[in-house]
Amino acid sequence: MCRIACVLLQQQDFKVLRPLVLVLKSILKQNSLGDVSIGGLGSWSLANMVIAHLMVSGLAYRLGNTSPH
Repeated sequence: MCRIACVLLQQQDFKVLRPLVLVLKSILKQNSLGDVSIGGLGSWSLANMVIAHLMVSGLAYRLGNTSPH
């Protein structure tokens, strides 16, 4: 339950999070890399990587999707 709440909170801050994750999940699925049980990448890990990238790159701030804390 905490995982869901965490991602939902981040989704409010990073408006581009959901579309990016959905596109990346689609790409992973097309390449048979979306199933964790066979060595692929799951939604939780993917969402965290996208959040980390947005935070480190500052992309979210440049797009005006959130305000710096």
